[in-house]
Amino acid sequence: MQLTNHSILETLQQQWNGYFERIGHDFQFLTRSLEIQPGCSLILSRLGNYRRRRALSETECGLCQYLEPEAALSHPSLALDGTYYFHVNIYPTVPYVVIFSHREHISMEVNVTNYPRDLRQMLRMAEITGTSIFHNMRDAASSIPEHEHFQGLLFAVPIQHWPMEIVEESSEIQLLTIPAIPGENYVFQGTDPVPAVLDYIGDLEDIPYTLAILSRPSRIMVFPRRQEKSIYPERRWGGTEMLGTVACRQEMFELDDRELAEQILKNYRHVLYPRGELAPARVRAGRF
Repeated sequence: MQLTNHSILETLQQQWNGYFERIGHDFQFLTRSLEIQPGCSLILSRLGNYRRRRALSETECGLCQYLEPEAALSHPSLALDGTYYFHVNIYPTVPYVVIFSHREHISMEVNVTNYPRDLRQMLRMAEITGTSIFHNMRDAASSIPEHEHFQGLLFAVPIQHWPMEIVEESSEIQLLTIPAIPGENYVFQGTDPVPAVLDYIGDLEDIPYTLAILSRPSRIMVFPRRQEKSIYPERRWGGTEMLGTVACRQEMFELDDRELAEQILKNYRHVLYPRGELAPARVRAGRF
């Protein structure tokens, strides 16, 4: 697992006193690579000592606690601007997870009018930091849907290197898909992919989705979801898994490669819509 931006990691290590290393030691991460199809490898992350966050009362928020002034000592964070805070996820399922939390306790649904601005801001953050950023909507494996936030992985996620096919293209934007993922997925790439992404999200109406923002080149991916949970009832199948970084327990981690690859592909089919079922309206209408 190679970090994409050494300078930002050095800054985080200097300001946060090796917080990532302590988390890695506490959680006893172990990772290995797995090829699920030719040319398509993902990262398996075994949690040796996973701890769940403590139960919160109805009036508590799992993200607001990061933003309290006194939390800076135990939950280090950086103020990015007037909108977001950038901080370490202290309950990670894979190494090097960070969170971009909105400074206000506001849900994504309520803040939808600012979504175009926020997506462009996350695109800039992905490009500056090399971070792969994702967001799980409500009913799409979101852990705290009542507080707007994006999560980030400080390394190049596996699917960035998976082959992609062009579905449609215009002079300003390309619409691609990843054939190795056995379910509906679309990749929007161009100088400003946000308008096309918003059109597609509008097409989905009430269908939940996972959204991912990749850098170098800048891309926005959308995964429409028909299931929140994986084939293992106790586990969600969220943004890290969609991007090819799969958290698993010891017994799954030790399966032989063929059986494990079959289970992972089965999970993709379980949580995603079948291919072609939710194609963007502009594609169906032949007006891309």
